[in-house]
Amino acid sequence: MIHFVYCPPWQNELAILKTAMRILHVIRDLSTATGGPVTAVQGLASAEAAAGHKVALLATDYGLPDELFIEGVELKIFPCTLAGWRYSRELAEALPEVVRTSDIVHIHTIWEHPAWVAARVCRKLGKPYILRPCGMLDSWSLSQSAWRKWLYLRLLAGSVIRNAAALHFTSEEELKNSLKPGGGVREFVVPNGLPPTAFEGLPGSEAFWFRYPELDGKRLLLFLGRLHYKKQPDVAIRAFRKVCDRDARLALVLAGPAEPEYLTRLRALVAELKLTERVFFTGLLQGAAVREAYCAAELFVLPSLQENFGIAVAEAMAAGCPVVVSEQVNLATTIRETGAGLVCKSDVDSLAAAMEKLLADDSLRKQMGSHGRATAKRDFSWSNVAERLLKEYDGLR
Repeated sequence: MIHFVYCPPWQNELAILKTAMRILHVIRDLSTATGGPVTAVQGLASAEAAAGHKVALLATDYGLPDELFIEGVELKIFPCTLAGWRYSRELAEALPEVVRTSDIVHIHTIWEHPAWVAARVCRKLGKPYILRPCGMLDSWSLSQSAWRKWLYLRLLAGSVIRNAAALHFTSEEELKNSLKPGGGVREFVVPNGLPPTAFEGLPGSEAFWFRYPELDGKRLLLFLGRLHYKKQPDVAIRAFRKVCDRDARLALVLAGPAEPEYLTRLRALVAELKLTERVFFTGLLQGAAVREAYCAAELFVLPSLQENFGIAVAEAMAAGCPVVVSEQVNLATTIRETGAGLVCKSDVDSLAAAMEKLLADDSLRKQMGSHGRATAKRDFSWSNVAERLLKEYDGLR
């Protein structure tokens, strides 16, 4: 086992320990390439530790970053010996003792070995656990490799869901669209959150231009996230082709990791549409570069076929960047109701029309950016989100 621990300097440790919970988070891995679920669990664990609780995070070492530090959180990392299922014998052997010394267990994702074995250990020890499906129970997700998921649900995952003390969804839409396990499992909605750095000390657009001089002076449209067919970066490219002639300064930035084969297909599409000088691939952005990208962009686009939350959308809102998302992004209702951006269908023409509307109206972009920032501050700060989740935990102890 790889073991990292950081103990925060409590000002009044005895007072904290009287009310502190011992919280265990379990997730398949902490790879940055797997996107939203990892970002969310790291932020949540850190926020709970900052609130004075004893927090541990357990995962396999699949895709483990070279440098990993989550303030106040004890990291328990175990070798993964079967990548597809994230199987780890060492993790399974360590779980009984870790679960026994925890007050509450929060399991994230459902299809891999760590979730299944953690739920099994919790049941044996009579320890309540909360399951966050991360969008994996909605109809679109279940339709992908459908027969394999049906079989897995029948054999293994079904019991993980049915025996949970509660199911944690991150939006009302995810709850409504998800498979219901039956058996009266409690359900609640608490969104993902954002750290204070998402709101404070935001850079000017020149910071991103300095990082990427070839973008200096351009009007940027930003797609940030995994370049995966589910998120439809190809639709963003085709929609950009329809609007880019209105201003030679317009450029589309595709920021995120991708499988080599899919990236080759996207680059071929860019070449086919004669957009080589107008579409830029940055690869994975991290840390300050992410905030710089949001602050440099005139609008953010995400035409996903499915998005149970959309952490990148929330980040863009926090930075004051107006957003254009498809109806299948589960923050779409919030965006529509708060005026933080535009919601469109997930096809090329609908996305292009929404992009065109915002590009043509400076005051509308400014207004929507302002609404988005206010909404993100109110609903998505980790301190507020953690407080809501801690109340859910407390009710299960």
